[in-house]
Amino acid sequence: MHTSVWTEPSRVSRFSFMGYNCFVFSILVAFLVSFRLLLPAIWEGQFHKGWLGIALVFAGLSLHNCFAEWGFHRYVLHMKIIIKRFSIQHGLHHDLTAIVRIDPEHTGGARPIVNYFPIMEGRQHEAAAFPVWSLPVFWLVFSLELIPLQLLLPSYPILLGGYLAVFVSYVGYEDWHAIEHFPLDWWKKHLSHPRFGKLWEWAYAFHQGHHANHKTNEAIFGWFLIPLADLVFRTYIRLQELPLNGRLATAQEFGAPKPRWPIPWLDRVAERLASPEVKIPRSKPTA
Repeated sequence: MHTSVWTEPSRVSRFSFMGYNCFVFSILVAFLVSFRLLLPAIWEGQFHKGWLGIALVFAGLSLHNCFAEWGFHRYVLHMKIIIKRFSIQHGLHHDLTAIVRIDPEHTGGARPIVNYFPIMEGRQHEAAAFPVWSLPVFWLVFSLELIPLQLLLPSYPILLGGYLAVFVSYVGYEDWHAIEHFPLDWWKKHLSHPRFGKLWEWAYAFHQGHHANHKTNEAIFGWFLIPLADLVFRTYIRLQELPLNGRLATAQEFGAPKPRWPIPWLDRVAERLASPEVKIPRSKPTA
């Protein structure tokens, strides 16, 4: 029986939008107040270019975060290198919300889909979100880039715009990821919208494509929900039809395109560094 790194299966908590967002916004407020009180000169320097300067730095570094998220997702969460606990937990999340074809080794035609994707049972909430302490850790990691960049460009609001960009990328990932895994009945109301139904279908299919093949659609929040990194690296797939439970699908439908260079080379390097695969017991289908 698998045991979670952070939580016991009997003590899995559900993701709460209200609780989570109040908590991370309180961290943001505490961080900004501390920044202003402890480093007042640096704080004042962040406003030399005005709010437009902060907005431009925020947008530019958010674009950077799109590619950072893609790399983190592909090489840390799925390759079992660097931080193995993240990859073990993320592997559990994929197993509890998987989209698979019955007898996937069979290549003689379409096979029925078993869809675990909607989170409808308590057990499925395990590993569906990052630990609550992740935001300060991400800030600390990105400081290795932001501080040198601020020293190189002292008149630009790199620190303020950068830390805000990390905050929005992180919170956007968690909130949107939780929405993606809402029950199908919630999504049906949006999929049937006369004007925006196709857009909702694209949004819903995007993350389902990743759970059908984890080597695709890895920029979950991307650049404000635009998966630029997947488009640039050619890891984006668009499912022609939602992989609903019981539908027939071929192996080719869930296939991953060959990524652009240097991604294949980086994949080979990461695979050599990766820990052995950790097998996790599969739960029963929920959709």
